[in-house]
Amino acid sequence: MLGLPYESSAASLVFGVAVATVALAEVWIRVRTRRSEGTRHDPGSRLPIAVSMGLGVLGAVEASARWPGGTLPWPWVWFLAGVGATAAGLTLRIAAVRTLGRWFTTDVRIAADQRVVTSGPYRWVRHPSYTGLLLELAGIGLMLTDWLSLLSAVAAPLPALLWRIRIEERALTAGLGSAYIEYAESRSRLLPRVW
Repeated sequence: MLGLPYESSAASLVFGVAVATVALAEVWIRVRTRRSEGTRHDPGSRLPIAVSMGLGVLGAVEASARWPGGTLPWPWVWFLAGVGATAAGLTLRIAAVRTLGRWFTTDVRIAADQRVVTSGPYRWVRHPSYTGLLLELAGIGLMLTDWLSLLSAVAAPLPALLWRIRIEERALTAGLGSAYIEYAESRSRLLPRVW
C-alpha cells in the first residue's frame, strides 16, 4: 500500500494523474525549448537531472509502500497539501518557461541577443523553473503521506540541480556580464530572501 489515502481509488487516481502531468510537462518543456542557436555551456547536466528525478520519485513510492514508520499523521491533509504543491510548482515552472520564451532551453545556451529577464517569476528568484520543479517533486512526496517519501523526492535530484545552477550562473555571467551580475546580487537563487 502507498500510505493511508491510497486505500481510496480516487486518491490513487489523483496521484497517478499528478505524476503523469509532471512527466508530460517535462516532455512539453523539452520539445518546446529545443533549439540549436546560441553557445552551449552545458557539460551534460540534463541527463543526471532526469535520472535523479526518476529515482527520487521511484524511491518515494517505494518508501511509502515498504516503510510504514514514516507515515505522517492526518494523511488526507498532507495528500491535499501535496496536490496543491504539485499544482503550484507546475504553474511556476511553466510560467518561468513562458517568461523566458525562446531563451529558455533545457541545456545551457546563451544566445547572442539574450538579455536579463526580470519579469514574471524572475522578479523573485534567479531560477524559478528549478524552484517550481522542486515544489512539484515535494508535492509528489507529500501526496504519498510519508516523510521519507518527501525526502526522497526532493533530495535525490537536488545535487544535480545545484550543479546545474552553478553551470548556468557561470554561463550567464560570462555571456551577459554586468547586467546579470547586478541582477544576481538583488535576487536569491531558489527561495526569496533565503538562498
